[in-house]
Amino acid sequence: MINFKKISKESFKTAEQHGFYRENPDKDECLLLIISEVVEAAEAYIEQGAITPPIPAENIPEPQKYDIINQYKENFVYELADIVIRYASYTKYIKYRFKNVKFVGTSIKEPLCFLTYITRLILSCEYNEKIIFEIDEFCKYHKIDIEKYIELKMWYNTKRTY
Repeated sequence: MINFKKISKESFKTAEQHGFYRENPDKDECLLLIISEVVEAAEAYIEQGAITPPIPAENIPEPQKYDIINQYKENFVYELADIVIRYASYTKYIKYRFKNVKFVGTSIKEPLCFLTYITRLILSCEYNEKIIFEIDEFCKYHKIDIEKYIELKMWYNTKRTY
C-alpha cells in the first residue's frame, strides 16, 4: 500500500518550497490542479497507447535519472504518480486527518474509464484514502510499482524549476 502520510509530508514540503501555497489557493484551485493531472494522464494514454514508459522505473540508471524522467514524465504512470502527489500535498495543506478505513476496490481496469472514476472521486470532495487506494489497486492489477514512480517523480520535482 502507498505510504500516503510520508508522500503527503514530502510533497507538501516540496510544493511549499516551490511557492505553490504562497497565495493561499482556495479549494477549487487546488482541485483543478489535481484534475489537470488526471487530464494529462488521459492525454498520455490516448497519445501513447501505453500505461508504462519505455524504460521501467527499476531500470533507470542513477546518472541519467533526471534526463530520463524528464523525457518520459508525460507518460500515463508518471501522471498517476502526479495525481497522488498533488492530492497528498493538498490534503496536507488543508490539514486533513485520515482515518484508517478499509475499502473495496473497483473492478475498472481500462485506463480511461478508471480516470473518469478517479475524477468523480476527486470532485466528490470526500477527502479520504479511497483515491489513493484505487490508484494502488489499479497499478497492482497492471503490475506497476506505483510507489517507485511516485518516488522518482517526487525526487524529480525537488530538482526542477517552476
